[in-house]
Amino acid sequence: MPDQDQKRTPATRSDVETCLSLGLISGRAMARSQAPETMSKVVAERLVAELEASGFVVMRRPIPNHGAGDNPGRRFEG
Repeated sequence: MPDQDQKRTPATRSDVETCLSLGLISGRAMARSQAPETMSKVVAERLVAELEASGFVVMRRPIPNHGAGDNPGRRFEG
């Protein structure tokens, strides 16, 4: 699989923020208010700022042109 690793590119700041904020609220019963969603976005923004300040680079795989539609969870199996 070294070929797949070479195709990875740095993820954008907004991609990382979105993934972190969704990860913070997923798997839990969503509240009727928007408080959990808003708080997760704030926490994600701060985490990304700290990662950038520390010199971390988050890499991502290329998005295939077929089969995924608008569902990022279905882009890659496994």
